[in-house]
Amino acid sequence: MTVLTEPAPSADFLASGLDIALTCMAAEQVGIAARCHEQAVEWARERIQFDRPIGSFQAIKHSLVDLLMDLELSRSALEVAVRAADAYLESPSSQTSGALRTAASAAKAMCGDAASRVTDETLHIFGGIGFTWEHDAHLYFRRAKALDLLLGAPAEHRRRLAASLGVGTPPRRSAAS
Repeated sequence: MTVLTEPAPSADFLASGLDIALTCMAAEQVGIAARCHEQAVEWARERIQFDRPIGSFQAIKHSLVDLLMDLELSRSALEVAVRAADAYLESPSSQTSGALRTAASAAKAMCGDAASRVTDETLHIFGGIGFTWEHDAHLYFRRAKALDLLLGAPAEHRRRLAASLGVGTPPRRSAAS
């Protein structure tokens, strides 16, 4: 057996690699949420119900504004994570690694929640057509759900974030770990 590196440095390197992967996944989740929100707004302007665009109904207006707030908050979390990843890649250290860990977990949790909510609500705004093969809304929904669970659900990343900040309980380990 050939040892390529000592255990501690390789574990640190892999942990930061996971955090960069989480940041990339958060970016995809923000992109999904943005595209779905854009399509929902367009549909609300075009779709006529009771001789009025459905976007003129208060329930649709409020829903679209709530989704926009989710989207903008997730964009902010993503921006912090990207800056932390850039700082780590420019100067790898325990300080930049810790900042990346915190920011990546926060982004994964916030962006995952936002993508799930936005895609789910988009399906409701589209109504029946959103669930058909004629429209891509259901594909965005499925991708958002898959990304939500990949490399840890938002609840797990909130626990990881709390642990990295020194509050709460540490993340649970699976039986396989």
